[in-house]
Amino acid sequence: MVLAGGWLMGGGFLAWWISVLPLLTGLIALVVGFGTFLYHNTLQTHATQMMPAARGTSVAVFACFLFAGQALGVAATGYVLDHFGFTPVLLSAAVALPVAGWGFARALRLRSAGE
Repeated sequence: MVLAGGWLMGGGFLAWWISVLPLLTGLIALVVGFGTFLYHNTLQTHATQMMPAARGTSVAVFACFLFAGQALGVAATGYVLDHFGFTPVLLSAAVALPVAGWGFARALRLRSAGE
């Protein structure tokens, strides 16, 4: 699920970059949203399994990093948009999201193989 989510999100950002029809943005957002659902729910599920004895703490740390990353990401994206435009933002997300999804999916496979 996390691999598919990464590819859907990355493909969506690439589609936003190359799209010339403003009417497609809503459909692309639907695809990116579904990819986010696949990606985030997998991460959140594994956050609850990190430390079963301290499940509340592990989920709280996960949420803390999630929201801190969102805050820092918005600030950094605003700076990049102001100074360089949309292209580096959209292309970096189009590349980084599938790579991150692949990395997490690989880590999950390695973990499952070791158990």
